[in-house]
Order: sequence, then C-alpha cells, then structure tokens
Amino acid sequence: MVVNVAAVVLMLAAPVAPGPVAALAAAEELYERRAQGSDGPDCAPATIEAALDAYRQALAVEPASLSARRGFLRAVFFRVGFCKVEKGPRSAALFEEAKRLGDDTVKRLLAGREGSRRERLVAAIRAEPLAAELFLWTAAAWGQWAVDHKIAAAWQGTAGKMRDLAEAVIAAAPETMDGGAHLILGRLHTEAPKIPLLTGWVSKEKGIASIRAAHAIAPRAKQHLYFLGAALLDHDPRGRDEGLALLRRCADEPIESRHAVEDRHYVDKARRKLAAAEATRAALR
Repeated sequence: MVVNVAAVVLMLAAPVAPGPVAALAAAEELYERRAQGSDGPDCAPATIEAALDAYRQALAVEPASLSARRGFLRAVFFRVGFCKVEKGPRSAALFEEAKRLGDDTVKRLLAGREGSRRERLVAAIRAEPLAAELFLWTAAAWGQWAVDHKIAAAWQGTAGKMRDLAEAVIAAAPETMDGGAHLILGRLHTEAPKIPLLTGWVSKEKGIASIRAAHAIAPRAKQHLYFLGAALLDHDPRGRDEGLALLRRCADEPIESRHAVEDRHYVDKARRKLAAAEATRAALR
C-alpha cells in the first residue's frame, strides 16, 4: 500500500470546520460582547458584524438550528436598531436576509400543525421553548424590512402578519422579552398608517394600551419608558404630563450594564424628545 505523505500532511494541516455547538457558542459569545468599543448612543459595529458572520457560519453548519436562527435575527435587530446603518444595497440585503430567514422559521414552526393560523401559532409557542422569541424577532425583522419597502409591505400584509405573531405571543407567553409582544403591537397601532382594507384595524388608543401593558411587565425597561412616553405625548393630549414624566425617567434612571448600548440609545432619544417638547412649548408662549 502506497501512502501519499503530502496528501496526509495537507489533510492534517487543513483547518477543521467547527461543529454546530462550537459554531453557535462562538456566535453567542460575540453577541454578548456587542457593546465592545461603544460609549455613546450608537454602537460601534465591528463586534456585531462579526457576530452576524458567526451566526451565518452556525446556520451553514446546522441550517435547522432554532438557536442560531434566533441569534441571527436578534443580531440583525441590534445592528440596524442601535448602530448607524447607511441606506443602500448593503442594508437592503441585510433586511432581506433577516426577513427571508424569519419567514422560513415561522413556516417551519407551523408545519404539520392543525387549526387556524392563530391556533397554530399558539400551539407552536406552547410546544417549542424558543418559538415565542423567534416570532417576536421575526416580527421585528418584518418591521425593519417594511421601513425600506413601505408599498410592498402594505400589499404583502406585513403589519397584519406582525400583529398576528405579537397577539399569539401575548396569548401564550406574554412576559417573553420583557413584554416585547405588547410593545411590538403597541408600536404597530401607534405608528402604522391607517390604510382602508389593509390596516384599517390600527388604533392609537389600543396602541397606547398595549405599550402600557409592556411597561407593566417591565416598568424599568428603558424602551417601554421611551415608547410609552412618546406615544402619550404624540397621541393623547390628556396624557402629556405622564408622557413627559416617563421620558424624564428614561433619561435620568441608571443604565443597565448588560444592555448599555440599548439603554444609552433610548436615553438619547428621550432627551431629544424632551428637548423638542420644550422647544414647542416655548414657541407657543
């Protein structure tokens, strides 16, 4: 038997692709360090970009991994929401990638289940521990995609799909992600345009009530303080004083170290909102 020594040496020297557990662990570790190099309201993108690439590698190793799917969608939301992203082909591709993965994930979780769509969504949440988070991150991905595709999003019923996912999580696991389903539903109602036959169901009053429900679940969460305060200020004249008080709490209360970038982002937004409110008030004097 003749052994090709050179081939053996090359095989031994070649890098070994990580297994699914190692690949996912590397991505999760990078995500936990997402705030690295950031000290203002906008995140330095290097670490979260590395995390996105690591999640892609984890999905290449194990495409069906729900943990890797959750991680990628969550990382896209952070990259877009808390780091500066220049609009263009690159950001559009990222939105499309997240939307496509979210769509496929929902289909996988609903496959083989019987009943109405609402019943299947709720059943998936009760059967799969990660389903509630995956539905919320998918709703967030659709929302991010809709910002750049307003007309297409309206005709594809994106707002209705987001509503259905959020309402299913509220029905089966309302405390998921600090009441994130209530927040998504509330923002839909307060921010989506009212379009006959497409989004005629949106209601500012329901939106404020939904964000208030999120705030009740996690009263110190800065995102709830900001969005409830802003919604009251923008849509409920009788709630102006409460809205201002909530924005001041968001701006002044301590930042949680584990969510430092996110908290600084909402602190900055709250301070800007308060400054704008004061400027408007001063102009009317």
